[in-house]
Amino acid sequence: MSSLTEIENILSSGEHESIIGKAENEKLEFKQEPYRLDINSQKIELVKDVSSFANHEGGLIIIGVKTQTKETHIGDEAVKFRYVDNTLFNTQQYLDIIRDWIYPHITGIELIPFPSKQDATKSLFVIKIPLQTNENKPYLIKPIINENEKRSEIIFGIFKRQFDRSQHTKIEQIHSIIKDGQKNNQILDKLDSIEIQLQNKSTNNNNISADLSEKTSKTPIKILSEEISSNKSLDTQINTALKIVNLDSKPSFALGVKPVYPLNLGELFSSADHPLVKLLNTPPYFREEGFNIDSGDNSKIIQGKLRRASIDEDRLLELWKNGSLIFCSTAGTSFLTWSGQDPNSNTYIVNPLALSESIYLFLLLTNKILYTANSDTMDVHITFMLSNLIHGNISLGMCPGNLKSFAWRFKENIHRAPKNSFKEIITGSVSEDELPKLAFNIVSSLYEWFGLEHDKIPYTSKINNYSIIDKNKIIEAGSG
Repeated sequence: MSSLTEIENILSSGEHESIIGKAENEKLEFKQEPYRLDINSQKIELVKDVSSFANHEGGLIIIGVKTQTKETHIGDEAVKFRYVDNTLFNTQQYLDIIRDWIYPHITGIELIPFPSKQDATKSLFVIKIPLQTNENKPYLIKPIINENEKRSEIIFGIFKRQFDRSQHTKIEQIHSIIKDGQKNNQILDKLDSIEIQLQNKSTNNNNISADLSEKTSKTPIKILSEEISSNKSLDTQINTALKIVNLDSKPSFALGVKPVYPLNLGELFSSADHPLVKLLNTPPYFREEGFNIDSGDNSKIIQGKLRRASIDEDRLLELWKNGSLIFCSTAGTSFLTWSGQDPNSNTYIVNPLALSESIYLFLLLTNKILYTANSDTMDVHITFMLSNLIHGNISLGMCPGNLKSFAWRFKENIHRAPKNSFKEIITGSVSEDELPKLAFNIVSSLYEWFGLEHDKIPYTSKINNYSIIDKNKIIEAGSG
């Protein structure tokens, strides 16, 4: 991820070409053209973007850069400059709208022109939003909307920067913040605690039925009755997690792991600086803009049972006191099917790099948690689920090969989901030697379900006649 200092140094130097290839992230956004401030919807877009950075950790909005989606990483990439005529950018108008439409006042905002070396009458324009104090957050937008000049309506909302986009806070959450006069994190913790109790009660009253199958990184073993019970509990945790982030009725992707021997991770609640908490807040990754499993904000304690970080309708990562680890995300185009929409049908194609990278990183996080907790074994039960794969007139599919293959590039030879949901239960080891084999077993289970052979799985290698997911090939593919 490019630092703000690096981007600012590039802009100041005038060597703007170095921006090409940089990707949008939680502190950087590119705009091809100026906001059209004669249109209310564009004014809202401006204050939404500015307030989302202010509600996070600040950032830069660079106007005059065209972007393009790359299938190898999250965040659109700068591909071309479209310098803006200096006469088309009214700095005072921007500042007035930001001041009048955002509450409370955001301090230290700067609008800075960076002229083109070739033509000084044109510039890249940058809106710089500094890091704000927590005492003033959240920043709300408060535009006055005129509809057909028949009535005026004052509306407001909260936006926060998450990854490469602005995330909206629900009106119910805003209402709770205002009603109780408390900080929004405290309110959201309370809502999560209440919701998890209700969801657990509801889920426990339902019969769970599924076809169970299992693999190991070495040889298949029989699932014992206590393992079935353990995985039912894990299913409950996954289903609750999906409901918490409102993905239970949408295409979703979920991974859950439970140590063979339950842990007691009381240290989860001892300090935000404990190594386990730091692992959850900053999971391992191969690439800054890769298909990572972090969930934006720092995790919060829920009921003294777990820590959770989540983004509504996008993703969740949580670690339970007993050692269960859950990751779930949308199976839509913001993650699992990133850059995978087939223009000729209503099919969204699983991005093979997103699939393999996120699964490998999930297992790597599990390894580090068990090592940090001094676990006696690295053996775990894993549940891998995809749900709501046939959603309205949209379905999920898979193509053979990697992101450079003919099938992926032209969305050919699509294998569509045979059913609405997929589930696989696998027992294996996340030890350093066994983890790549286990990652392959998990990935291959989905390819088999879609009707694809193992030799169609990319980013793999062979070691001692065992197939593995090769992290070096993931890294290489991500840099291409």
